[in-house]
Amino acid sequence: MNAKIERYQSANPLGFPILEQITIEQIATYSEPVLRFDMTVKLRSEAGGQWLVLKFYGVQELVMRQPMVTEIRVSSLELLPLHEFQWENLKYKVAESENDIFSFYCLDFDIEEM
Repeated sequence: MNAKIERYQSANPLGFPILEQITIEQIATYSEPVLRFDMTVKLRSEAGGQWLVLKFYGVQELVMRQPMVTEIRVSSLELLPLHEFQWENLKYKVAESENDIFSFYCLDFDIEEM
């Protein structure tokens, strides 16, 4: 299994069910012919005071759906490696599959516990 995905799973992602913030940043690079988007997802623990921050780089094909609720809960965030498909610029598929809130592909990601 992929080391970054193992690190994500070891961070107990089910302990951070509340989607507190999503930030999308446009990165203009003159060395690449296309724009790049990076995305930060900040998840909060049920009791508050602890966060799991996921930073995704090179986001493509982002699909988001806004549910009609007062608080978005992320019960199942899947990170799947794409190495078996041998896609040149995409390494992961990310999806919140239970409520179908968002899905996308990305080049890389980092994890930070706060």
